[in-house]
Order: sequence, then C-alpha cells, then structure tokens
Amino acid sequence: VTWVPLVLGVRDLRAVLPGSHWFWGFRECERRCDEDPCCRGIGYVRDTQSPGSDVLCLTLNSFGIQTCGEGERTTWRVQYCTPSKVETGVYPLGWYEKPVNQWTKSPRLCPSFELRVPSKNVSLSEWRLLDASSTLVDPSVSTFDIIHISKDIAEDLDRTRDWCLSACEEADSCAVVSVGRTDSAVRCVLYPDTVACGPSTTTTTGGQDCRLVIRESALQVYLHK
Repeated sequence: VTWVPLVLGVRDLRAVLPGSHWFWGFRECERRCDEDPCCRGIGYVRDTQSPGSDVLCLTLNSFGIQTCGEGERTTWRVQYCTPSKVETGVYPLGWYEKPVNQWTKSPRLCPSFELRVPSKNVSLSEWRLLDASSTLVDPSVSTFDIIHISKDIAEDLDRTRDWCLSACEEADSCAVVSVGRTDSAVRCVLYPDTVACGPSTTTTTGGQDCRLVIRESALQVYLHK
C-alpha cells in the first residue's frame, strides 16, 4: 500500500478516535491495517499523556471529524484548538490514510459511525448561496479554518453542509463557508468576511466590483446574511 500522510490536529487519542486498536511497530501497524478490510488509515504517534511517552499505533475505521490541522498557515480560527497531546512531527510519526480505492467495497460489514448532531439547528434562509461570479480565488488568503468530515459519515451532503454552517454560526466573526469534496472527505473552509472591492471593469461610470475572496474553489459557497 502507498500510504498518504495526513496533517491532523488530534487533541485526545481515546476521546476522538473510536474503533481504534493499539499495536507496536510502524511496519506491524501498516500490516495490521492492510489485513483489516475495515481499516482506512493509521496513526503512529507518541502520546505525551502516557507513562514514558510511549509510541503508539492506532488503526482507524473512520477519520471522523477532523479540525485544528497543525500544518495550516492561518491567522484565524473558529474551532477551539488546545495544544495537541500527541507528537507527530518526526518521521515515521504521523497520520496516514490508506488510498481510497483500497477502502472496503462492503462497508456494511464494518462498524458504522454517524455524523453527530450539530450544536444548533441551521436555517438556510439565513444563508445566501453564491454563484462563481461572486467569488475570487486567492490561495494567499490567511484567515480561514478547515473542517474535514470523513467520507463514510458524509454521504448526505446537505446534512454535512448544515454541520459546517452550524460550526460557523458558533463564532460571531465567521461569515462564509465553502463546501467541497476530496476523495476521502467533505472539506469545509470557514472564513470571516473577506469581501474585497476594486474598480469596475464592466462599467464606464467609475463604480466598483466587490467579490468574496476565498483560498480555493468549491462546490458551494455560502455567505451569512
């Protein structure tokens, strides 16, 4: 298997990763996941809470909800991110995803997980779905927060979208949510108000064009009214 490294911000191993098993040795951990049809990835980490800071291995049946990514260059957060209790910075320590085309073709035979109910109900009447002409993609945007929701609990895109909108509504400064897909997850990017205006290129009266600046393209972009 060609493993895909991930950058995850896991705060507490036992609380965040249900359905996990503990083994020793990186190669042994890879082998265990290869042999387990329900395994979607592994974590090979040092748990700073355990006596002697032992190196531990977890096999993961689901990646659940991923927040507080440690490799993101952002100056703004919606999620409350406490210092991580796991060490992943020195190879081979880290989180690894099994290629999605090697995930089980019979997920009903595996333990099932569900997207938890959001903290508050969302009314779409309070959000405006923007078209592509209303947005501008600029990868240098530095005010954002990212939530990944694992594919196995994100089959209902509307429900997953509402979960991300709810997360945004928890923060007064959050105004925008973009929703996209990766091979293994639904990816939500949350932003404060990033509207930027400049001289209009479509009128001769000296007006301005204003667009919402986001760091990456997405399937849907919502602006809080």
